[in-house]
Amino acid sequence: MKMKRIFFKNSYQNYATVFSCQQSGEAVVIDPFRAGEVAHYLQTSGLTLKAVINTHRHADHTGGNRALLESWKCQVWAHPDADAPGQTHAIQDGNALYFGATMVFKPKYTPGHTICSLCLEVNDTYLITGDTLFHLGCGNCKNGGDVNTLFHSFKNVLASMPGHLVVLPGHDYRAANARFLKSLSMATGNDSTQEESILLSQERKRNPFLYLSDPKSDKYSREKFLEMRALRDTW
Repeated sequence: MKMKRIFFKNSYQNYATVFSCQQSGEAVVIDPFRAGEVAHYLQTSGLTLKAVINTHRHADHTGGNRALLESWKCQVWAHPDADAPGQTHAIQDGNALYFGATMVFKPKYTPGHTICSLCLEVNDTYLITGDTLFHLGCGNCKNGGDVNTLFHSFKNVLASMPGHLVVLPGHDYRAANARFLKSLSMATGNDSTQEESILLSQERKRNPFLYLSDPKSDKYSREKFLEMRALRDTW
């Protein structure tokens, strides 16, 4: 299986992620903000798009759905309550999705940023986190979300996921999140690490939203998690 990150040069700093099976030539794209860049990559790579998967329903993660559906007659998967553009299938928590000969997607419901947010463990190698978890941060809850629910998703889902997974968020907010943490005199680790190689175990050591929500951490604190999210909202 091959993984390709497609960066959209916009104010949101979005990523789409394409996974492809080299044996079958089939591909799955996660969170296509726009169809054009994704279609160009698929066509130049000789890939056939089998499915779009959305981590939640916000337009910056679903904007390319309909055009890709029209061009490839592919499936469009999302949370049952997402009502994503062109959605054809509903993702059930914990029910794995199989594509090609080599691609396995294990969905985990992680409500908080929105009620329909989810993460995806891919081939026991990658963790797609959408807008739930960012490098050095987490998603806000201003647009249909709830911060207490987000905390419980971190505590009950992310805290127990394997540390060897490579974290792949839906946006590149590392620089802004690092500045926020430094404004609070908090360490941020090596900010120059390649985005595609940051493990969940590494993120747990430097991302306060992860260690504040991990019952195994001596820094565990629901109150501080909520306080940090509120501070980030107004920073």
